[in-house]
Amino acid sequence: MSSYGDGAVNVRKLKLSHLKAWDYFMMSHSETLRKIEKDLDSTISFTWYEILFLVNSSKDHQIRMTELADMLALSKSALTRAVDNLVKVSYLKRIQCEADGRVSYASMTTKGHAALKAAWPIFRNSLQEHFGSKLSIQDAKTLEQILKKLASPRD
Repeated sequence: MSSYGDGAVNVRKLKLSHLKAWDYFMMSHSETLRKIEKDLDSTISFTWYEILFLVNSSKDHQIRMTELADMLALSKSALTRAVDNLVKVSYLKRIQCEADGRVSYASMTTKGHAALKAAWPIFRNSLQEHFGSKLSIQDAKTLEQILKKLASPRD
């Protein structure tokens, strides 16, 4: 037991193998994302792609802003700026909830759907080149199981 701040905290030693796994996880994510962003650059940014994909995949092609924020690795201010820019170019529209004025939705437009559809082949090919081609089917299944463990909330 170790003391941190005003309460006792159970501190376990971080294993070197876990630290190395973390480092490679972060490096591979960063490098793969950088390559995909570069490939998508001729169409839309990866952030825009991700937002449009999530909105388009949602029921009725609209999603609460709070749900969207929970799904993305963006600060609320970064998400607001991105959605504002997507609204400016008419890829999304904002819809206020009639029952609760504090709630707003991001909703897909026809133009946003067309932009997502145009970006898809570039994204798909880039993902295959920089990610899929480096993994066997078994590797991908194993990685999926590992990442599911990391993504599941236990706390």
